[in-house]
Amino acid sequence: MMSIDKIIEETFGERSHRDPRSDEYQEGCEAALQNAVEHTEIKCPWRMGNVKADAWLAGYEEGRNIIKGLKVEPIEAKDEGKFLPPGALSESKFAKRWYANIERNKAKGGQNL
Repeated sequence: MMSIDKIIEETFGERSHRDPRSDEYQEGCEAALQNAVEHTEIKCPWRMGNVKADAWLAGYEEGRNIIKGLKVEPIEAKDEGKFLPPGALSESKFAKRWYANIERNKAKGGQNL
């Protein structure tokens, strides 16, 4: 199975030949992938009704569509037959940016999860 980073790169990278998407859109897409693969519950970090929340939610929907197409299953190390620990894919650049946005919103007194 492809890693979340690989899916994001193929979906939004230079070789995807599609119009660029905002960071919030890409973060929403990655959140949907992480929710499915890692069985986490990442919710929109932005206050509803603003453009960042709209972009994040649109990206989340694309991530859900990717999941449906890939029939995502829990992460399993093929060679060893062991499941990777929760959060094993949380070190991607988009996850780091997502968590940084949460911290920035907290510092500003904004709404988070």
